[in-house]
Amino acid sequence: MKHLIKIYLLIVVIFVSSCEKKVWNNPFDSDAPKSIFTPTNLFASQVGASVSLSWMETNSMISGYLIERQVDNGTFLKIANLPKGTVKFVDVSIISGKLHLYRLTAFADNNFSNPIAVSITPASAPKWNQIGLISKTFSSASFTSTFSDEGSPITSKGVCYSTSRNPTISNSKTIDGVGSATYVSSISNLSSNLTYYVRPYATNALGTSYGFEYQVFLILNVAGPNATDGSGNIYNSVKIGDQTWISKNLITTKYQNGQSIPIVNDNQSWANLKTGAYCDFFTRDDLGKIYGHLYNYYAVVDSRNICPTGWHVPSKLEWDELIAYLGGNTSAAIKLKESGNLYWIKANGDNSSGFSARAGSWRSQEGFFYYSVQTGGGNFWSTTKFDATYPWLFTINSETTAKTTTDYYFQSAAGTSIRCLKN
Repeated sequence: MKHLIKIYLLIVVIFVSSCEKKVWNNPFDSDAPKSIFTPTNLFASQVGASVSLSWMETNSMISGYLIERQVDNGTFLKIANLPKGTVKFVDVSIISGKLHLYRLTAFADNNFSNPIAVSITPASAPKWNQIGLISKTFSSASFTSTFSDEGSPITSKGVCYSTSRNPTISNSKTIDGVGSATYVSSISNLSSNLTYYVRPYATNALGTSYGFEYQVFLILNVAGPNATDGSGNIYNSVKIGDQTWISKNLITTKYQNGQSIPIVNDNQSWANLKTGAYCDFFTRDDLGKIYGHLYNYYAVVDSRNICPTGWHVPSKLEWDELIAYLGGNTSAAIKLKESGNLYWIKANGDNSSGFSARAGSWRSQEGFFYYSVQTGGGNFWSTTKFDATYPWLFTINSETTAKTTTDYYFQSAAGTSIRCLKN
């Protein structure tokens, strides 16, 4: 009986022991649940142009980790096998703007834990689509720039520029604030007759990106092609910005088809004209040879063309373009006028443009001459009319402030100088 009791107690102990919950700690055991070595707290963050992953290791007996990545619902691809003890990984092969899903699995020989996942859409540096020139002078230029994607907040923006291709922010640059997709940049103190390469840039937490490159060439006093008028006179020309001008006042006595332009010296006859004519200041041909002839507006608009073939009398807008390119009224006057006081009452020009403007003065619509040839200033026709009677005039003041303006106009019967502009 005692033996039966002992056997019974042994069976009870064995049965109770077999019902106790087993404690799993070996991930290599194929019967072990995957949860005992599944990593936890997987976290993703962007660092510059990469994604940093971090997690917690839950079992030190594992062999290591497998990291897979899926981009925009594509196929999961293995990107790393890492040894145990590693709890960080940096992915440098990201594609900005696309959804990245990362899957992390621990493994112990052929046993794999449950996978855990995290997603992130990496931002990007700004993406550019255009740069445009607003205006330029002989020593400056202004641009408008636009980017299509900020990525993250812009901390600095502008344009960088150099006389070499592909400038960066290590070259000369402007700093034009933060934020805002479209902005204006102005660069100054540039040298004429050099090509500058300009690129917009923007910087954010992810780095600096650059836009399309723009070339700007600031031309001043570069020789242009010769021009021949209807009388056979040959003129040199000069390039100033995007324009090319003959570099002396017109002296032709014929239209381009060879037909004569009459010279009219009598005051009353001049006042009664309704067709093209010319004269010299004070009717002196010696002054005409030095300062060029004076023409009425009827000669300017005659269909037979008073300028050499391929050239024309400029419009008000074209005169304004010349003034703006040379830096405004006062700056333009200085650069347009011949230096010294041989052809001007005051020596306040430097002729750095090569335009070689001389005073020339003017003749009134009544046929009278006023002042002296030098004190009358330089006056030039435009083809643009202020109204039915008065064409706009371009003038360079001679006696007082060096100044150019198109804000003067004469009657069509008046006589002034002509400069021709290349078509």
